[in-house]
Amino acid sequence: MAKATSLQQAAERAMAEADVSVGDVDVFELDGMTLYDEAIAFEAVGLAPLGGGMAALADNPRCNPSGGSAAGYCPPAMGLARVVEAVFQLRGTAGAIQQGAPRLAMASGASLVAAQTHTVILLEAV
Repeated sequence: MAKATSLQQAAERAMAEADVSVGDVDVFELDGMTLYDEAIAFEAVGLAPLGGGMAALADNPRCNPSGGSAAGYCPPAMGLARVVEAVFQLRGTAGAIQQGAPRLAMASGASLVAAQTHTVILLEAV
């Protein structure tokens, strides 16, 4: 479980369909049951090199500014929670955790069964 292949594939497909790269994304709200899962998620979407996910979470303010799973974990709704947090960022209504004026956000949600499937969406401010 050191690599999230389904998340990698979902992120690649979402970015290809939107014709954007990981560098174009201003804020990331990625699902993970634990901090370790979130670190793997940032590696899977290409924001951090293999083994660099924890550093990304610690040093990159674009990575789960909401706190991700540390803010509370409700398995049936975590993907939706990540989308809501991304929308707050895009609307500029995230309060103390607002990350400037982002234009593009990535949010993800995973299945409950060993995170075998993932959904990734890109949201754009209008």
